[in-house]
Amino acid sequence: MSIIDNLDAQLWVEKYRPRCVEDTILPDRIKNVLREYATSKQIRSYTAIGSAGSGKTSSARALLEELDAEYLLINASETGNIETIRTKVREYASKMTLSELGYKVIILDEADGLSIAAQNALRGVIEEFQEDCRFILTANYANKVSDAIKSRCPVLEFSFMDKEEKTAMLKQFFGRVESILNENNVHYDRAELLKFCNKNFPDFRKSLNLISRNVINNTLELKNVGSANDDKISEITSFIKGCQWTNMRKWVAESMDTEPALIRRALYDSMTDKVTNQSKLCLIMILNEYDYKESFVVDKEINMVAMFTQMINSVADGDLEFV
Repeated sequence: MSIIDNLDAQLWVEKYRPRCVEDTILPDRIKNVLREYATSKQIRSYTAIGSAGSGKTSSARALLEELDAEYLLINASETGNIETIRTKVREYASKMTLSELGYKVIILDEADGLSIAAQNALRGVIEEFQEDCRFILTANYANKVSDAIKSRCPVLEFSFMDKEEKTAMLKQFFGRVESILNENNVHYDRAELLKFCNKNFPDFRKSLNLISRNVINNTLELKNVGSANDDKISEITSFIKGCQWTNMRKWVAESMDTEPALIRRALYDSMTDKVTNQSKLCLIMILNEYDYKESFVVDKEINMVAMFTQMINSVADGDLEFV
């Protein structure tokens, strides 16, 4: 039995979430900027650019919590339409603050999900309230954030500049994970743990979530984490064949510790022998389409659900038939 159920796993992730700049796992060039903001208590608006899990949002929250700042966090990809900018963002930016800092902060997470119109509206809000409000934007893709926004919120690049920087961060990452396991008296194989950290670096939150779900009788079991085994593939195949969308959605949520590319490859290897000859082209085209799309999507889980939904629809339409 795992010592950490789903609720406790969430609490474990929250427990070890960075709450000050020194707790973050970042390159020194970024950490030094945030240290300066924390020491001077003067934050400049900025845009954090980097891949998912690189610490853009967690470091912003850590900085603001260290300063006891008053802030608002908005997921721009979910609620960041132009009306949100004109109402929620503008309304918050215009309010007086009781913070000793003398200003508020708005974090716009996944700001590259904002439309051009929404970014234009945001530019106006930044210009109007820059004295009383700071803006921290996060984005996966720099080219999807307008130059006008980036000129007002200069870019902090969260990707690695060279091999030495990556190695130094991986060492911090591994050390943090090890210290957490030791603190909780969890036994583990150091070589397996290093392999796991190499695979999941730099996403600390995801790694901690996976680890907490795979502790059995105070021992960390990592051998099957992230593998697309036959039983898992047979299960999802049965859900597709039976057009069981709800079960498929649950399967995807529980399988995100496995790289989607491995799942697609396992499906290709196993399902091509389980569908009719006429259906093979349909299956391969769907796998190929979502293999390509993964390079551009922000949320891999949504992309996988979309892929399986298309397969289920193809089964319902008779285009994908099983033998």
